[in-house]
Amino acid sequence: MMNLKITDHARTRLPQRNIKEEDVAIILNLGTETRDGVVMTNSDVRGAVEPLKQQIERIERLTNTYLVTDGEVLITAYRPGRRKLKRVMHSARGTM
Repeated sequence: MMNLKITDHARTRLPQRNIKEEDVAIILNLGTETRDGVVMTNSDVRGAVEPLKQQIERIERLTNTYLVTDGEVLITAYRPGRRKLKRVMHSARGTM
């Protein structure tokens, strides 16, 4: 059902209802199929949002975590203090 053709009627109604074509793709991917189409329920939204929230929390928790590597080898990992982080970031700018 992903390669839907959009009728002229739907092309007129989507913007009137503030629904973008990208929104249609999301609903088709995450929504619940019914006999006549696909509906995005509260449960569908929660099921899609919760893993993303968890990933955001993990990412935020990793702020200022420093991995020291040598090629493909992880040597150590730590959270440097402000001064050390500044030095690390300064040296990073020289390598870019």
